[in-house]
Parts: sequence; C-alpha cells; structure tokens
Amino acid sequence: MTVSSVKTRTPLLRYALIGAAMVWMIGFAAAPKAAADTFTLNQIFCNCLPAGSSAGTVTLTQVGADVTTLIELASGLTFHQSNGLDAFGFNVDVPRVLTPADFTYAPGWTPLFGPLHEDGAGTFQYGFACIAATNGCLGSPTTFTFTTHNVTLADMETTVGGTSNTDLAANVANIGAAGCTGMVGAGNGTADSTPWGGYTGDSPCGNSPSVPSVPTVPEPASLVLLGSGLAAIAHRLRRRSPNRT
Repeated sequence: MTVSSVKTRTPLLRYALIGAAMVWMIGFAAAPKAAADTFTLNQIFCNCLPAGSSAGTVTLTQVGADVTTLIELASGLTFHQSNGLDAFGFNVDVPRVLTPADFTYAPGWTPLFGPLHEDGAGTFQYGFACIAATNGCLGSPTTFTFTTHNVTLADMETTVGGTSNTDLAANVANIGAAGCTGMVGAGNGTADSTPWGGYTGDSPCGNSPSVPSVPTVPEPASLVLLGSGLAAIAHRLRRRSPNRT
C-alpha cells in the first residue's frame, strides 16, 4: 500500500463517519419525544373514601401518534366492575367515533362505547370493563394500561364528548371491606362531593342513583287496627247523638 492511497482513504473514512453522525442526529431530532401528564384520582364520588384522600394516579404519555394511559391504584384498592359501573371511563375529543381497532389493551379487559353512566362521575364516551369477580375484578388488579392510537394528550384530557364531571374516572373497591366500592375521578371538571366525600344525589357506595321513595303500603294488621279504631269512634258518636231513640 502506498502512502498516497492511505492519505486518500483517510479523508473518505472521515467523511463517512461525519455523514453517519449527521444522519443519526437528524433522525434523533425527528424522532417523536414522549410527553406525559399525571393526574391524581382525588375527586371522590362515594362515601367509602374520605374527602381529600387519593385513590391513585392516572398517567397519560404521548408516544408518537399514540397515547398510553396507565392507572395505578393506591394501596388497599383494586378495580371494580359491578352495579352497572365500569372499571374505567374516559373521553376522547376527536372528530371520529373510535372503534376497538383504535385501542391496544391487555387480555381480560374489554373496551366499551358510550354513553356510559359512571354514577356521580358523570357520563363518558368510552371505557373499559374487567372480568367481574367478588368485590372487584378477576385477579384483583391494581394497575391497568392501554394505548389509544392516533390521538393527542389534549384529545384525552377533556370532558368534551360526554357529560362527565371529570376527565377520567375509575371504579374502585376496598380490598379489606367487602361492598365498599365507588367512583373516583381525575383531571379537569368539578367534583360535586360532600365534605365527607359522598356525592350528593347518589347512593353511599357508588351504586345507581337514588330512587325516589315510594309511599309505604300499610300492613294488614295495621289496617285491622285502624278499622277497629274508626268503628269505636263511630260507636261513641252514635251514643252521644241527640236524635238517638
């Protein structure tokens, strides 16, 4: 190998390395950067959790054209699916109707399409149901994640599209207290909760809305007693009547 050939190849190698570095930098700059927003599930719509408590967090992460949603419940809580309330509800403000193909999710969960009434949290466009089990979901999951395709964070951080009182809502159960379940919300919106945490107008543990009370029908024994009293009064009035012969 001559000295001239070495000198010729050295600049070529240098240019090749510089070119490769430039391509990598351009590709890195053009690659989608992940952005994330985390919300606290502190809007309480049932009496089972005290006002001011936190039922966990919901983190939405933008990755390219998709948004991944991760729900992590606080210690002692699990997801719940019962009484017509779904494990998770949310809205998506886009000019199209989403289909199952717009979501990627774990086995054992099912996407739902609204309107979905989630008790005091309001009505949502979309949701997810788990496999219902005693006082919760099958396997007592405390986390759940799914991906929504071709949306932005702003599309999912909204109450638009539904009539919800909050952006997101989860149906939770207290693992150590059977029957204690309810909806908790996160994000924008308003929580119409009482000072002790219960939603005004809904049942204590987040079941269906309160039903107007029905007048009680007297029992047969009460009717007999009432009839006897009226008969006694009528007899006394007849004895006092001046026209009596």
